[in-house]
Amino acid sequence: MAVGLLPDGPYPGRVAARSKTEAASFHRENHMRNKIVAMLVSLAMALPAFAATPVNVNKADAATLAKSLDGIGHSKAEAIVAWREEHGPFKNVDDLGQVKGIGPATLERNRSAILLDDAAGTSKAAKPAAPAKAKAAAKATGE
Repeated sequence: MAVGLLPDGPYPGRVAARSKTEAASFHRENHMRNKIVAMLVSLAMALPAFAATPVNVNKADAATLAKSLDGIGHSKAEAIVAWREEHGPFKNVDDLGQVKGIGPATLERNRSAILLDDAAGTSKAAKPAAPAKAKAAAKATGE
């Protein structure tokens, strides 16, 4: 059978398959594409489940920290609690960077969920860090 367009068929503009093997190959590729799309949609829907949950890092126990913060497992949560017990409460989010195993990427990913104080009516989320250039400019001008 020759390759050509199917002008009046159910799929106008499609190329006719040369053989049954080519047709089977086309269907396998189409089936695989559908599986990949379904997997990507499932992943996109599950991403909010991995988002951090607001938590007061100055009061929460290790289990709560591990459940609430993205990228923080049980051992890092225990390290946060140990640092807090040794040095006192965290005054800002960047203080968490002093805990071994917690870097800038983890802090940024969880910044909006890290609470520092949850007294009645004064619950405050961590404020975004000022850009490095603004900090350097403030230092240079003596502000």
